[in-house]
Amino acid sequence: MLSLDVQPRRSIAQVRKEARLYFAETLGLDEGDTPEARRMIFMGAGGYVSLEFSNNTAETAPTVLMHTREFEGQVREFARLIE
Repeated sequence: MLSLDVQPRRSIAQVRKEARLYFAETLGLDEGDTPEARRMIFMGAGGYVSLEFSNNTAETAPTVLMHTREFEGQVREFARLIE
């Protein structure tokens, strides 16, 4: 299990788009339904990746909190891609 807090150099909309491309299309995980627009979850192969977005106006960049089980290496790689 891994948790990462990342401040990307991209907008939340761009990070969401890149997350779908990376986790759903590249890794083949299924995107789950989330009740909030500030969250995303991808599941499959016995694990999951969740992303939670915050956009504090006092900060220059949004924050993405990522949690995973079974996809630690891929989450670290995605964090490097969006930083």
